Amino acid sequence: MTPRTQADLQWQALLDHLAGFASSAPGAARLRALEPAEHPTDASHDAALRACIELREQDAALPLTGFDDLAAVLDRTQRSDVVNAEEFVVLTRMLRLGTALRRAAASFRDRHPELADAIDSPRDSEQLVTRIEQCIDESGEIADSASSALRRARQAERDHRQQVQRLANRLMRQHSGALSGQFVTERDGRYVLPQRSDAHDPIDGLVIASSASGGTLFVEPRELTPVSNKLRIAQADVTREEARVLAELSELAQSLIEPVRATYAACITADVLNSLSRWAASSRSIVLTPRLEEGTHAIELKALRHPLLIAQGIDVVPNDIILQRGHGVVVSGPNAGGKTVCLKALGLACCMSRAGIPVPVAAGSKLGWFDPVLTDIGDEQSIAMSLSTFSAHVSNLAGILKAAGDRALVLLDEVAAGTDPEEGCALAGAVVGALLDRGATVWTTTHFESLKELADESARMQNASVGFNFDSLTPTFELQLGVPGPSSALHVAARFGIDAAIIDRARTLLPELSRRRQQLLETLAHNLEAARQARKEAEASEQRVRALEAQLEEQQRNVRQRAEAELARDQLQLTAAVRKSREQLRKAAALLADAPKAADALREAESLIDAAGHPIRAGGELDQATRKGPAAVDAPPSKGAQVYLTKLGVKAVVLEAPRKRRVVVQAGAMKLTVGLDDIQVTEKPPAEVKARKPKPRREQPLGEPPIRGADNTVDLRGLRVDEAISSVEVFADRLLSRGERGGYVLHGHGTGALRSAVRAHLGDVAYIAKSRPASREEGGDAFTVFWLRG
Repeated sequence: MTPRTQADLQWQALLDHLAGFASSAPGAARLRALEPAEHPTDASHDAALRACIELREQDAALPLTGFDDLAAVLDRTQRSDVVNAEEFVVLTRMLRLGTALRRAAASFRDRHPELADAIDSPRDSEQLVTRIEQCIDESGEIADSASSALRRARQAERDHRQQVQRLANRLMRQHSGALSGQFVTERDGRYVLPQRSDAHDPIDGLVIASSASGGTLFVEPRELTPVSNKLRIAQADVTREEARVLAELSELAQSLIEPVRATYAACITADVLNSLSRWAASSRSIVLTPRLEEGTHAIELKALRHPLLIAQGIDVVPNDIILQRGHGVVVSGPNAGGKTVCLKALGLACCMSRAGIPVPVAAGSKLGWFDPVLTDIGDEQSIAMSLSTFSAHVSNLAGILKAAGDRALVLLDEVAAGTDPEEGCALAGAVVGALLDRGATVWTTTHFESLKELADESARMQNASVGFNFDSLTPTFELQLGVPGPSSALHVAARFGIDAAIIDRARTLLPELSRRRQQLLETLAHNLEAARQARKEAEASEQRVRALEAQLEEQQRNVRQRAEAELARDQLQLTAAVRKSREQLRKAAALLADAPKAADALREAESLIDAAGHPIRAGGELDQATRKGPAAVDAPPSKGAQVYLTKLGVKAVVLEAPRKRRVVVQAGAMKLTVGLDDIQVTEKPPAEVKARKPKPRREQPLGEPPIRGADNTVDLRGLRVDEAISSVEVFADRLLSRGERGGYVLHGHGTGALRSAVRAHLGDVAYIAKSRPASREEGGDAFTVFWLRG
C-alpha cells in the first residue's frame, strides 16, 4: 500500500480503532502495524480468525488477559543481563497467559487446528514460571523461600535490627535532656538521635547529618556504632543473596529464551485474533479471503458498509458492488450523496481482506486479489511544491498510469476535475480508457455528463449512481448499478439555504440540452427510488408472510405433539384401569369359586372388561394413534417410495407398482404383499425420509428380565410374518392383563426375516417398554425378551 493510498483511505485511523479492542500494548502495536499481505499465502491466518470468531459466537472466547510489552526485557535476557524482580513479575503474568492459551488450544485442536497452532507454544517455559513463583511474590519482592541462605541472612538482619532498636531506645531515654525530640530515626541507613545543637551535655558519637536550620544534629551514639555496623553487614549479606537469586533466575530465563519468546509471540497473536473477532462481532463483519483466480466477477460485495463510519456509531446504508476485472464503473449523483464514501469503502475492503481484517459485508461476498490499490482522492493543493489542486491531481494520475497493471484496482474521485469542464472531461475519458487498456479495474466518481455517456457506450464500462430523494431533497446513500444519476446541484444548493430566486435564475441560465438531460436523469432517479421503495415494501411483506407461516407451522406441530402425548397418557391410564379390574376379578373369583351363579356373573363381567380394553390392545385404535407413523396421502405409492405399514407399525419400501389394491413391499429382510388400506405413504421422497426419534419417557427401573417359562413364552416358529405379529399382540395383551413384567418370543433362527419383523414390531408397540435379543443363558438369539410398561 502506497503512502498516498494509506492517507486517502484513512488506513491508520482504521488500525487505531482496531487497536482499541486489544488487551495488551503489544497486541495494540501489532494491530496498528497491519498491512495488506504481498501474496495470498501471507493471508494464511484467515482460518484461525474464522475459528476465533466462531468460538466467540459460542461464548467460548480465548482466555485473554492483559500483559506488558516485554520486548526490551527479552532482549536484555538474551544478552545475559540480569532481570530485576518487577520485570520477572510481568514476565510471569505473560507466561501464565501462555499456559492458559496452550490449554485452550488443546481443548479445540480437533475442531480448529489452525487456531490451535497459532496460539500454541512450547511448554518448556513452565519450569521458569515455577521457579519465579518460588522466588518472587506478586508485589515484586524476593521471597524468603528463594534460598535457604537468603532466609538465614534475613533472619540475621532482623535480629541485628531489633538489637539496634532496643539499644537506640535506651540511649534516647538516657540522653533525653539533650534531644530536640523523643524519637529514633534513620539517616543514610544508620540509626541516629536528634540532638539539639546547643545541648550542654552533647552525646558522645558521630554526627551523621543536621537539620536545614542547623538547630538539630543527628548523632549516632558511639555505643550504637558497633551494633549498627553488624546490621549493615547483615543487610549486605541479604543484598548479595538477592542479587545471586536474580542472577540465577536470569540465567534460567536466558537458557529458555526461545520458548519464552515463542510464548510471547503466541500471546500477541492471540490478542490480535481476539481483537479482530471483537471487531467482527461489533461490526457484523466476516473474514473475506481474496482469491487470485475468480469467476465472472472479481468484486462481488454484498451489503458493503464503510468501516470507519461503523466505528463512529453511524447507521451506515449498505450497498452491493459487482464488477468484473479489467472493467470500470462511473458513479454519478449529487454531492454529499455517498459517492466518495462508497469508493473508499471499496478500497478499504480490498486492503482489509489482504491484511486479514474482517470486512463489513454480508455472507456470500467474494473478492479478487488486487495489488496495488491506487487512489486519487481529495484536495492535494501544495503551496510548498507550487502545485494547484488540479496540478497535484494530474501529477498523481501520471504516477497511477505508470503503476497500474492487470491486478491493479484504481479509485478516482472526481477524476480530472478542477479545470475547464470540456478539457477535464476529455482528459478523464482518456485516463480511464488508458487504465482499462492496461487491464486495471477502475472505479471513478464524476459529474461530467460526457463521461457518463462514454460509460454507457463502452462494453468495458458501466454507469452507477447514488440515490436522491427529490421530495425531501436529501440523499439516500444507496448505490444503483447500471444507471447514471443527476448531479442535482441546484437541489443541493436549495437544501443548504440558497435563496429560491437565485435557484430559479440558475435554472434559466442552463442550456436547453442540459435542462432536458437533467430533467430526464431526475425523472429516472425518481422512478428508481420509487421502485426501490416498492421492492423494500414487497420484501418486508414477504418476510412477514414467512414469519406467519413459520409461526403457524410451529403451532400445528405443538398441537400434534400435545395430542399425541394425551393419547399416550390416556392409553397408559386405560391399560392400568383394565389391569386393575382384572386383578380384582381374579381375587373375587378365588373367593367365590364354589358359587356357580357368582362365577357366571364374573365371567360376564370379565367379558365386558375385555370389550372395554379392546381399543387399547396391541394394534388397537389407541395403539395405532400413538405410533409415530407418517401422514397418509391419497396418491398410490410408486416403486421405490417409502411407506408405513399400519398393522405392523414398521417402515417399508415399495418394490412393485400396486395391482388390484395390493402392493409388494420390503420391510427390513421381509418381502410382504399388503393391501393399500394397510399402508401410509410418506410425503417426502425416499432420500429425505428420516426415522423420527420417539420422545424420551420417564421410565421406572425395569429390573431383571423375567424367568423364562411356558406361561410367559410364545412360539412363533412355522408362522407367516403377519400371523406371527398377530400372535405376539395377543400374547402381549394376555401378559398385560395378568400383570406380568414381560415375556419371551421364540422365533427361531431361520433366515432372520421373522426375527427382524418381530423385533421391529416390539420396538414400535407403545406399552412395551424395552426389548432385546435374549442372552445365551436366556436361550440365545432364537429368543427375544421384552418388558411391559408398569
